[in-house]
Amino acid sequence: MWMVTTTDKDEVVIEESGAIHISGPHAVKIFFDDDMIPLLEDDRFLYDMWTKFDALFDWGDCDYFSPEKCIGFKQWLEERLKKDLDAKLTDLYSQMLSVADTAIEYGTGIYFYF
Repeated sequence: MWMVTTTDKDEVVIEESGAIHISGPHAVKIFFDDDMIPLLEDDRFLYDMWTKFDALFDWGDCDYFSPEKCIGFKQWLEERLKKDLDAKLTDLYSQMLSVADTAIEYGTGIYFYF
């Protein structure tokens, strides 16, 4: 599973079908493996993504958060990081926050693949 943003708006590709993806030499990616799934599920990560951000992804799906949606995602992460979390989850959320900051700063959004 991974999420990606970029520092170059030209690397945000919108297909004729409307699908959006991000790729190129300026891409900033983070990866996480299956051992994170129970931690994310216990923290209601997907539930909050669905209810707060209308995310379309589930395990095995993809979605794109616009730069505007990334602002709310960043705020959600900042609130989560104030909680007493498992160290692995804290690390992952910190990495996600860095990606969200980049997506907001460069106006490129985030592509998620779960």
